[in-house]
Amino acid sequence: MDLFPIDHVLVASDLSDDGQLFNDARALAQRIGATRITLLHALDVSIGLPAVDFATPTPLDAIFDAADASVRKALKQRATSHFGDVEGIEVETVVLRAASPGFAVVDWAQDHGVDLVLVGSHARTGLRRALLGSVAERIVRHAGVPVMVLPNPTS
Repeated sequence: MDLFPIDHVLVASDLSDDGQLFNDARALAQRIGATRITLLHALDVSIGLPAVDFATPTPLDAIFDAADASVRKALKQRATSHFGDVEGIEVETVVLRAASPGFAVVDWAQDHGVDLVLVGSHARTGLRRALLGSVAERIVRHAGVPVMVLPNPTS
């Protein structure tokens, strides 16, 4: 009997790493016996929001649609290259559009029965972190499940 069974692992990625986060997720999922992995990217749509009238299409819609398609393609490629040959683990990809990527990850995890969240960290400090915020920190502080923060070796 497992004291803490982990079946569904959510990998929240901004796709800025060299794939190490996905390698680590694969190894961990196999080791703990997880049967489901979700690769998730929350596309930050907060740029330009004060000027957006959500009732009418804007040039931003085309930009976000293109970014969404690009991210979906990148996630699917990562899913195939890192998990394509793994048996017994169902892998899905999810792209969200959100004004706050950290909170979007937390909400998605809570709504979809995630047992563990893996997220990469850029280890930003000082003013850069204060200005940009920290998606990983938001996830750690607000997720209702365990979160494992892995360093990004390319940062």
